[in-house]
Amino acid sequence: YAPKVERVNDVVAVLHGVRGQPNQRFPFVTSPSPLPVFMADPQLLRFVHKNAISNACKYGKRGGAVTTEISFKDNEITMNVTNLPGPYHEALVRMGNLARKAVFEPGNRLHPDLGVVHDLANLNQSQTHSSGDGGWIIKKCAKALGGDCSIKFHESRTVFTLRCPAKIERKMSIGNQSDSEDLDASNFCIPPNTWGIGIDE
Repeated sequence: YAPKVERVNDVVAVLHGVRGQPNQRFPFVTSPSPLPVFMADPQLLRFVHKNAISNACKYGKRGGAVTTEISFKDNEITMNVTNLPGPYHEALVRMGNLARKAVFEPGNRLHPDLGVVHDLANLNQSQTHSSGDGGWIIKKCAKALGGDCSIKFHESRTVFTLRCPAKIERKMSIGNQSDSEDLDASNFCIPPNTWGIGIDE
Protein backbone atom coordinates (compact mmCIF):
# COMPACT_ATOMS: atom_id res chain seq x y z
CA TYR A 1 0.00 0.00 0.00
CA ALA A 2 1.39 3.37 -1.04
CA PRO A 3 0.29 6.09 1.44
CA LYS A 4 -1.93 8.78 -0.10
CA VAL A 5 -0.60 11.90 1.55
CA GLU A 6 -2.97 14.84 1.72
CA ARG A 7 -3.91 17.76 3.95
CA VAL A 8 -5.33 16.84 7.35
CA ASN A 9 -7.17 20.02 8.27
CA ASP A 10 -9.08 18.68 11.27
CA VAL A 11 -7.79 15.45 12.78
CA VAL A 12 -10.82 15.18 15.08
CA ALA A 13 -13.13 15.23 12.04
CA VAL A 14 -10.95 12.60 10.35
CA LEU A 15 -11.08 10.24 13.33
CA HIS A 16 -14.36 10.99 15.08
CA GLY A 17 -16.36 8.68 12.83
CA VAL A 18 -14.96 5.73 14.77
CA ARG A 19 -17.28 6.33 17.73
CA GLY A 20 -19.17 9.46 16.80
CA GLN A 21 -18.21 12.86 18.14
CA PRO A 22 -15.85 12.87 21.14
CA ASN A 23 -17.84 12.56 24.36
CA GLN A 24 -17.42 11.75 28.03
CA ARG A 25 -16.50 8.12 27.39
CA PHE A 26 -14.30 8.89 24.38
CA PRO A 27 -12.53 12.18 25.20
CA PHE A 28 -10.22 13.64 22.58
CA VAL A 29 -7.30 15.90 23.51
CA THR A 30 -4.93 17.67 21.13
CA SER A 31 -1.71 19.56 21.81
CA PRO A 32 -1.45 22.24 20.61
CA SER A 33 -5.15 22.95 20.28
CA PRO A 34 -6.08 23.20 17.52
CA LEU A 35 -3.45 21.13 15.76
CA PRO A 36 -1.78 22.71 12.71
CA VAL A 37 -2.76 21.53 9.25
CA PHE A 38 -0.36 18.71 8.41
CA MET A 39 0.33 16.25 5.61
CA ALA A 40 -0.41 12.55 6.16
CA ASP A 41 -2.56 9.66 4.95
CA PRO A 42 -5.91 10.19 6.73
CA GLN A 43 -7.19 6.71 5.88
CA LEU A 44 -4.23 5.03 7.56
CA LEU A 45 -4.57 7.29 10.60
CA ARG A 46 -8.28 6.47 10.79
CA PHE A 47 -7.64 2.72 10.46
CA VAL A 48 -4.99 2.65 13.19
CA HIS A 49 -7.14 4.75 15.51
CA LYS A 50 -10.24 2.64 14.81
CA ASN A 51 -8.42 -0.56 15.75
CA ALA A 52 -6.83 0.98 18.83
CA ILE A 53 -10.26 2.17 20.04
CA SER A 54 -11.85 -1.20 19.24
CA ASN A 55 -9.21 -3.12 21.19
CA ALA A 56 -9.43 -0.69 24.11
CA CYS A 57 -13.20 -1.26 24.30
CA LYS A 58 -12.89 -5.02 23.89
CA TYR A 59 -10.10 -5.66 26.37
CA GLY A 60 -10.26 -2.68 28.72
CA LYS A 61 -12.67 -1.94 31.54
CA ARG A 62 -16.24 -2.54 30.42
CA GLY A 63 -17.86 0.85 29.82
CA GLY A 64 -14.66 2.63 30.89
CA ALA A 65 -13.30 5.81 29.36
CA VAL A 66 -11.03 5.50 26.32
CA THR A 67 -8.97 8.65 25.84
CA THR A 68 -7.30 9.73 22.60
CA GLU A 69 -4.43 12.22 22.89
CA ILE A 70 -2.75 13.60 19.78
CA SER A 71 0.24 15.91 19.90
CA PHE A 72 2.31 17.55 17.19
CA LYS A 73 5.96 18.49 17.74
CA ASP A 74 9.03 18.69 15.51
CA ASN A 75 7.13 17.47 12.44
CA GLU A 76 5.94 14.35 14.24
CA ILE A 77 2.47 13.21 15.28
CA THR A 78 2.12 11.19 18.47
CA MET A 79 -1.21 9.49 19.13
CA ASN A 80 -1.94 7.80 22.46
CA VAL A 81 -5.08 5.74 23.04
CA THR A 82 -5.48 4.94 26.74
CA ASN A 83 -7.96 2.61 28.46
CA LEU A 84 -8.56 1.46 32.01
CA PRO A 85 -7.57 -2.11 33.02
CA GLY A 86 -9.86 -4.92 31.97
CA PRO A 87 -9.98 -8.63 32.82
CA TYR A 88 -6.57 -10.36 32.98
CA HIS A 89 -4.76 -7.00 32.97
CA GLU A 90 -2.57 -8.06 35.91
CA ALA A 91 -1.42 -11.11 33.95
CA LEU A 92 -0.42 -8.92 31.00
CA VAL A 93 1.55 -6.61 33.30
CA ARG A 94 3.42 -9.63 34.69
CA MET A 95 4.25 -10.81 31.15
CA GLY A 96 6.10 -7.50 30.59
CA ASN A 97 8.07 -7.22 27.32
CA LEU A 98 6.76 -10.59 26.13
CA ALA A 99 3.21 -9.24 26.00
CA ARG A 100 4.22 -5.92 24.45
CA LYS A 101 6.06 -7.64 21.59
CA ALA A 102 3.56 -10.45 21.04
CA VAL A 103 0.68 -8.05 20.40
CA PHE A 104 2.23 -7.02 17.07
CA GLU A 105 3.39 -10.46 15.87
CA PRO A 106 1.29 -12.32 13.28
CA GLY A 107 -0.80 -15.27 14.43
CA ASN A 108 -0.34 -14.67 18.15
CA ARG A 109 -2.88 -14.29 20.92
CA LEU A 110 -2.30 -13.44 24.55
CA HIS A 111 -3.86 -15.85 27.03
CA PRO A 112 -4.00 -14.98 30.76
CA ASP A 113 -2.88 -18.49 31.80
CA LEU A 114 -0.90 -19.78 28.82
CA GLY A 115 0.98 -16.62 27.83
CA VAL A 116 1.59 -16.25 24.09
CA VAL A 117 -0.39 -18.85 22.13
CA HIS A 118 0.63 -19.73 18.56
CA ASP A 119 -1.67 -22.73 17.91
CA LEU A 120 -4.94 -20.84 17.52
CA ALA A 121 -6.86 -23.79 16.07
CA ASN A 122 -6.83 -25.66 19.39
CA LEU A 123 -7.61 -22.68 21.62
CA ASN A 124 -11.01 -21.58 22.85
CA GLN A 125 -11.32 -18.20 21.13
CA SER A 126 -13.32 -16.72 24.02
CA GLN A 127 -10.31 -17.10 26.31
CA THR A 128 -7.93 -15.03 24.23
CA HIS A 129 -6.86 -11.46 24.77
CA SER A 130 -5.75 -10.22 21.34
CA SER A 131 -7.10 -10.43 17.81
CA GLY A 132 -4.50 -12.65 16.14
CA ASP A 133 -3.20 -10.66 13.19
CA GLY A 134 -4.85 -7.35 14.11
CA GLY A 135 -1.84 -5.94 15.92
CA TRP A 136 0.47 -7.08 13.13
CA ILE A 137 -1.68 -5.24 10.56
CA ILE A 138 -1.67 -2.08 12.69
CA LYS A 139 2.12 -2.33 12.85
CA LYS A 140 2.26 -2.53 9.06
CA CYS A 141 0.06 0.57 8.79
CA ALA A 142 2.33 2.47 11.18
CA LYS A 143 5.35 1.51 9.05
CA ALA A 144 3.52 2.65 5.91
CA LEU A 145 3.05 6.03 7.59
CA GLY A 146 6.82 6.13 8.09
CA GLY A 147 6.51 5.62 11.83
CA ASP A 148 6.00 2.89 14.42
CA CYS A 149 3.61 1.85 17.17
CA SER A 150 3.85 0.26 20.60
CA ILE A 151 1.74 -0.76 23.58
CA LYS A 152 2.44 -0.63 27.30
CA PHE A 153 0.53 -2.38 30.06
CA HIS A 154 0.88 -0.14 33.10
CA GLU A 155 -0.53 -1.02 36.52
CA SER A 156 -3.46 1.39 36.14
CA ARG A 157 -3.92 1.63 32.36
CA THR A 158 -3.02 0.36 28.91
CA VAL A 159 -1.52 2.83 26.44
CA PHE A 160 -1.28 2.28 22.68
CA THR A 161 1.07 4.75 20.97
CA LEU A 162 1.54 5.65 17.31
CA ARG A 163 4.35 7.95 16.20
CA CYS A 164 4.79 9.07 12.60
CA PRO A 165 6.23 12.01 10.65
CA ALA A 166 3.82 14.72 9.54
CA LYS A 167 4.97 17.93 7.88
CA ILE A 168 3.06 21.15 8.39
CA GLU A 169 1.29 22.39 5.27
CA ARG A 170 2.61 25.89 4.62
CA LYS A 171 1.63 26.27 0.96
CA MET A 172 -1.47 27.68 -0.64
CA SER A 173 -2.87 27.98 -4.12
CA ILE A 174 -3.72 31.17 -5.97
CA GLY A 175 -5.41 31.21 -9.35
CA ASN A 176 -4.06 28.44 -11.54
CA GLN A 177 -0.94 27.93 -9.47
CA SER A 178 -0.57 24.35 -8.27
CA ASP A 179 -0.53 23.53 -4.56
CA SER A 180 2.84 21.93 -5.11
CA GLU A 181 4.40 25.17 -6.32
CA ASP A 182 6.05 27.46 -3.79
CA LEU A 183 4.90 31.05 -3.94
CA ASP A 184 7.54 33.73 -4.40
CA ALA A 185 6.71 36.57 -1.99
CA SER A 186 8.62 39.03 -4.19
CA ASN A 187 5.84 38.74 -6.77
CA PHE A 188 3.58 40.61 -4.39
CA CYS A 189 5.96 43.49 -3.59
CA ILE A 190 4.98 47.00 -4.64
CA PRO A 191 7.33 48.19 -7.41
CA PRO A 192 9.75 50.98 -6.48
CA ASN A 193 8.65 54.61 -7.12
CA THR A 194 4.98 53.60 -6.87
CA TRP A 195 2.83 56.53 -5.63
CA GLY A 196 -0.49 54.77 -5.42
CA ILE A 197 -2.54 51.74 -6.42
CA GLY A 198 -6.03 51.82 -7.92
CA ILE A 199 -8.37 48.85 -8.18
CA ASP A 200 -11.09 48.94 -10.82
CA GLU A 201 -13.80 46.36 -10.34
